[in-house]
Amino acid sequence: MKMIVSFMILENDIVLSKRLKEIIERRLTEELRIEVRVMTASFFSEAMNKGIILADIHLVDIDLLGGLNYIKEVVNSYPEDQPAIPVIVTGSHNEEFGTMMELIDLRVTGYIKREEKYDEEQVMKYLKRAVKCFKRFDDKTVTFSRSGNKRTYKERNIWCIQRLPHGQKRIMVTIYDEFSNELIEEEFTVKNSLTEVPKLFSAPNKMIRCHQSWLVNPRVIVGETRKELILISGLQIPFGEKYTDSLKPYIG
Repeated sequence: MKMIVSFMILENDIVLSKRLKEIIERRLTEELRIEVRVMTASFFSEAMNKGIILADIHLVDIDLLGGLNYIKEVVNSYPEDQPAIPVIVTGSHNEEFGTMMELIDLRVTGYIKREEKYDEEQVMKYLKRAVKCFKRFDDKTVTFSRSGNKRTYKERNIWCIQRLPHGQKRIMVTIYDEFSNELIEEEFTVKNSLTEVPKLFSAPNKMIRCHQSWLVNPRVIVGETRKELILISGLQIPFGEKYTDSLKPYIG
């Protein structure tokens, strides 16, 4: 499975938005061998509904009302020691000096002049930089224990976690193995109940509850039935109705 990277384009010009989307879908999949998912929004509120939660890389029109506030929200979702944030700013170059200095302080990865037809190579330069920036953040790991031994995995490769029937402290972890390109299952023990497991991860949305006995990585969800979530590989896991609200951004 290729690495999955999600993009949010916050741009109210439909033509420019389509141009950026086309470049991302065509060039990045070819040159970086990643799987991309692209969302678009024309308004701040529309982008906030899903972009902050679901997008890994953000392209934001700074001239748009709320554009700067959206960037600040993204930056606040990253740790303070993150040297750069995967945000590409587009603008007319008419921004006030104070705004430009603020963008530097916000650690964005690039600024592209907003024009009728974007220069594709310039866009690609900053897209590649943003992907590298995100990868560094996305290489965070999580460690599980079993019989005194510890095993460490990349968070993005943990697809789902099941609490095993006999005892609250035994879990089965489904892991994507990058070398064999297959899913493997490993059994571990945890100090507390399944509720405490997401705290092992670097962010709350890396692993969320979908059932009384299951956690899921929301980035690998591709669909759902009334009682099950469908993951990328076709794997299906139980989905409890009481968890619908926390899953709403990722399904439907």
